[in-house]
Amino acid sequence: MHKAVYSNQLMSLFKQLDKRLITKFYNFNFPPGQFDIVAMGGTALGLLNLKQVSKDIDLFIQIGSMKNIAPNENAIEVAERLANFIREHFDGSEEIGIDVSYEGIRGWNLMGFKVRTCGYFEFDCFKLYILHPLDLCITKVPRFSPEDTTDIEVAIKFSDATPVQLERRFYEYLNQLRNPREVEISRANFEKLKAINSQFSPNPRRWWQFWRW
Repeated sequence: MHKAVYSNQLMSLFKQLDKRLITKFYNFNFPPGQFDIVAMGGTALGLLNLKQVSKDIDLFIQIGSMKNIAPNENAIEVAERLANFIREHFDGSEEIGIDVSYEGIRGWNLMGFKVRTCGYFEFDCFKLYILHPLDLCITKVPRFSPEDTTDIEVAIKFSDATPVQLERRFYEYLNQLRNPREVEISRANFEKLKAINSQFSPNPRRWWQFWRW
């Protein structure tokens, strides 16, 4: 049974990961550089103090940053070792559920794709970036579960994106889906996202007003 992840624990958890990387992954050697990871989903919202508790930690390793720590090795192999190490640390040592990947999250093929972020925290071994709320909403579209809807609501309220920016970004992401069925579902869910805006505000708005806060 995995433990819940509270937002006020996140920085401590990532500091522990940083120490564990130095002692176990680098064998007490100071890292040659920093790799980049992006906090996704509820983890991003937690770091922005927009969500108090999540069921797991969501992370995406930026494969382009592997050259910072192992310039002469295969980037995919290095990223795979890192992902396995991070999984073992959180799922094994901390008993916390972890979704970590260098390829993508929930059907999105994000390898080499430029996700947008809105700030970062710096540790000895890595920089922890926070996924931008606009991108967070779009990455939730394929699944669109009740929990996702709640996270989207929070991200919408925090974001200042216009409807044009939202639609443009959605179609930039659409090419990153792994199969045609996911594209079809995402198109339908994106229309649903625009249509249910009245649930996110005490004053119902038209969808083209949806992203003006």
